[in-house]
Amino acid sequence: MPLMLFRRLPVLAVSAALVRSVVSLEPRSLYSLSARSLDGHELQHLYSKLAPEGFVVLAFPCNQFGGQEPGSPSEIRAFADSKGVTFPIFEKVEVNGPRTHPVYKYLKGGSDSMFDSVKWNFAKFLVGRDGKVISRYLPTTSPSSIEGDIQAALMADAPKDEL
Repeated sequence: MPLMLFRRLPVLAVSAALVRSVVSLEPRSLYSLSARSLDGHELQHLYSKLAPEGFVVLAFPCNQFGGQEPGSPSEIRAFADSKGVTFPIFEKVEVNGPRTHPVYKYLKGGSDSMFDSVKWNFAKFLVGRDGKVISRYLPTTSPSSIEGDIQAALMADAPKDEL
């Protein structure tokens, strides 16, 4: 699924315990990337509340942390459906190491140093309407605690130039 579909929307990208694509090596923004879609209660609540305002949560399952996400794409989708998850969920990605997915290379600023690596599932990246990372949040940061940051991103004007 091309992430261009979410262009000009504030996005919360989350590595999740619940993607793989070929893209440009130097993306200009998150929205120039792509991931294959498979089409947390708190994430769902935040998404349901703010989606009408133009906000989206993008979940990227990852099995790099204690084997938390061993399921197949269909198992992940079935589990998410059983929990009432309606935000986009992509196929599993690697968020660290030599096979880091291009989305996460971009979100981490192209770095995979120990200091820039994703520490655990549910690390969150808030991305603005321009496709640039606004802020990064630890896995322990609750989605509700960043609602103010998301509201600010929603109030920001969409860029006028093409991405």
